[in-house]
Amino acid sequence: MKSLKKLFPVAFVLISQAACSKTSVPAVPNEPTPKDTTVALLESSDWHITTLTVTPAQNGVTDVWASLPPCLTDNFFRFKAGGIFNSDEGLTKCNPAIPQIDEGTWSYIDGSKLLNFNSQGWQNRKLNITATTSTTISGTDDKVENGVAYTYTITLTKQ
Repeated sequence: MKSLKKLFPVAFVLISQAACSKTSVPAVPNEPTPKDTTVALLESSDWHITTLTVTPAQNGVTDVWASLPPCLTDNFFRFKAGGIFNSDEGLTKCNPAIPQIDEGTWSYIDGSKLLNFNSQGWQNRKLNITATTSTTISGTDDKVENGVAYTYTITLTKQ
C-alpha cells in the first residue's frame, strides 16, 4: 500500500503532462467559423419576431409581443450582405404614411455574439445572441428607461 501512495503523485504528474501536451489538430478546409455560420444564418432568410418579453414588467406587461397590434406583429427583418438592414412593414401598416421598408445598417461582432442594427425605426439596437438554431435566433437587449433597468428577450424566427 505504501508503494501505491508513492506512485500516485508520479502517476498524477505523468497523466497531467500527457493531458496538457500540445498536439496540433489540422484545420478542416472550408469549415465555417461561428461568425460565418451566424452571418450566413442571418443573411439566409427574412426574420419575424415571434417572442418579445420584458423583465421586470413594464406597466404590468411582461409579454410585450402579445400586447402589440397585428399591424406591428406582421413586420419582418432582412439582414442583407454588405451590412444592409431592412425592416419591412409586412402586409398591414399601422400608419399608411410610413414607408414599407425602413433601411439601415447591421453588423455582427463574433467574439461578443453581438448583433447591432440601426435604422430610423430601430435606432442603435443591440441583440446579445444567446441561442441559435437553423430556424431561430434568440437574444437579449438591456435598456434603462426612466431609471429602471429592463431586459428584453427576443426570438427571431425564419420566415
